[in-house]
Amino acid sequence: MKSRKATAAVPSLYSRTQHPFFALLGSAMTYLYGGHKSNNYESIIIHNVRNAVTLIRAKCLPVLLYGVESYPMMVRVKKSMEFTITRSLMKLFKTGSAAVVSECQFFRFLPISNQIDIRTAKFLEKFMTSDNYICSLFECHARIGLNKIFSMYDNASSALDVRRAADRLFFC
Repeated sequence: MKSRKATAAVPSLYSRTQHPFFALLGSAMTYLYGGHKSNNYESIIIHNVRNAVTLIRAKCLPVLLYGVESYPMMVRVKKSMEFTITRSLMKLFKTGSAAVVSECQFFRFLPISNQIDIRTAKFLEKFMTSDNYICSLFECHARIGLNKIFSMYDNASSALDVRRAADRLFFC
């Protein structure tokens, strides 16, 4: 009879956080670090910074940003999300410096607040063009929110212009 080795459950990276977005992000980060296969968070091998940032964008950000465009976000929640991503990247790059992380983010990785603005602009554009009667009742409020976002990005006229302005701001 073979004896089985007891394996400890992989702890979530963000188990103490109360917000549901961060609990989901913790699950995604645990998956990213390889916790789904072993106890060792170092089991993932990242050959360069670009691959690491691509993994964060592909696996973790969709979980973190799911649905944020559909309701107004307080600044403190946006900062909390930014802090979570920064700490995750610090762990991934094995550094304690936020400056190193901000340099690594310039590999086509916009800050969370800009990504939320872009997603919100896309959502509000679709909301305003919807044929739904309920949406048409709130079109005025959607227009005000959209104009507010447009004014923050060089008086953009569409969500695509917001994206281009954010790219120019951070990558040029």
